[in-house]
Amino acid sequence: MNRELNRKLNRELKRRAQSEAWSDQPEVLNIKNKLATLLLALLIAIGFGLVVTQKQDPTGMAGGDLSDFDELADEGSDQHAEVEQYGEDNEASISQTGDDVTANIYQDGEDNEAAINQSGRDQLASIHQEGEDHVATITQSGEGHVGDISQLGEDNLAELTQSGISNEASIAQDGINNHTAVDQAGQLNVASVDQQGNNNKAEITQLGNNGNAGVAQYGNNMKAFIVQGAE
Repeated sequence: MNRELNRKLNRELKRRAQSEAWSDQPEVLNIKNKLATLLLALLIAIGFGLVVTQKQDPTGMAGGDLSDFDELADEGSDQHAEVEQYGEDNEASISQTGDDVTANIYQDGEDNEAAINQSGRDQLASIHQEGEDHVATITQSGEGHVGDISQLGEDNLAELTQSGISNEASIAQDGINNHTAVDQAGQLNVASVDQQGNNNKAEITQLGNNGNAGVAQYGNNMKAFIVQGAE
């Protein structure tokens, strides 16, 4: 009986030793580390009000890469960021370092780039991209700004910079190779750009207060430049 008990005890000790050795293998430790990192990222995302949705086009499953998203949230409170991506090789980046800031990015297509950078307080920014090879950037500092960019088609470029207080701007592009740049400083300025066609260019610069500027381009190869409040 003692020999049988010893055999059982030896088998149990060997089983436990093998189990502990297996759990210390690099592959197992790597899986554990990945799970811990994923859990930490999830907790951080929940804490900062972050929502990310990524889906790849089923027709491109054979060779495409999933889209990329970077979210940086440092100082501040009441920060909300949402990214929704469909397609392949889209890139989205949101940086928030202020209070009461909200950013939304929607991408559907291929090789689109979108970036939102927010500081200050009470900022709202949105980028909507459908098609291919669009580039859009919104930079907000100061207080109370609203910015919106919508891009349809291919190869459109839009840049929106807002500083000061309570400025509003919207950019809409539908076509190919349209370029827009809007720069707002001061207070209570309103700007809008609507481009439908190809190879159009528009620039609006607002440096004072209570400015109102709009550009509408329907066709091809048009150019428009507006400066308000220059010294």
